Amino acid sequence: MIQAWIQAARLRTLPLALASMLMGCVMAAIHNAFDVKIALLTMLTAILLQILSNFANDYGDSIHGADHHERIGPKRTVQEGKITPTQMKKAM
Repeated sequence: MIQAWIQAARLRTLPLALASMLMGCVMAAIHNAFDVKIALLTMLTAILLQILSNFANDYGDSIHGADHHERIGPKRTVQEGKITPTQMKKAM
């Protein structure tokens, strides 16, 4: 079951979520305003929001019919039945 949630989180999308945060950290460091706590909390927030977005996309596409058996691309967890729509909605 944990594998399904990891698949639903779409870990490959997380570096993109961090890209803008890293740029912000660089800019803060250039201006001598870098704070490790703020950087870590910001990155954690970005990661969690990206995962939430991925869950919402998986859920929404499955209930609106965008994810179906003829879908091209990676299979989604709700589409495959690994996670029920109710479970995904609760996770969001």
